[in-house]
Amino acid sequence: MNLYKLIAQQRSLDTSIYVEKNLDPSKLLVDKVIGLMTELGEAMNEWRAFKYWSNDPIPREEELLFELVDGIHFTISIGLDCNYALRAAPYISISENDFEVDVKRSVLTLFYLITVFEQKRSFNNYVYMLQALIDLIIELGFDWGEVEAAYEKKNKINQLRQVEGY
Repeated sequence: MNLYKLIAQQRSLDTSIYVEKNLDPSKLLVDKVIGLMTELGEAMNEWRAFKYWSNDPIPREEELLFELVDGIHFTISIGLDCNYALRAAPYISISENDFEVDVKRSVLTLFYLITVFEQKRSFNNYVYMLQALIDLIIELGFDWGEVEAAYEKKNKINQLRQVEGY
């Protein structure tokens, strides 16, 4: 896992947005937390497994991955604004679970950890939130190579959107 590479790419994107739009990053943290929660909700919408009312429970894998990657974008951006991202990287791990996972509970736990972080923006709470997001992505069946490739692709799209006046 090369989290440092993603952090560098996110820093570059954030800096260009802040400069282009004349923004003060210290005033954007709540917006970024809401953005993270929104992307997680969009990811779950693409996952579809909770939709007991639907006749189409099949996940939309590519869309799901891109929404999760958007969540990583926001999470790293939050970490950069708090000066936690680089410090947190050595504590983050990717491990395959040998036990049955409950993705629905993992999603709820992640929302809880995001809320806890927003209420008390400590380094430990950031690490828990980031690790929970990465754990969820792995639980959903994606490997880190796929995640990095999707992150880089989405980062290029986000950079282009800024150039085009998104």
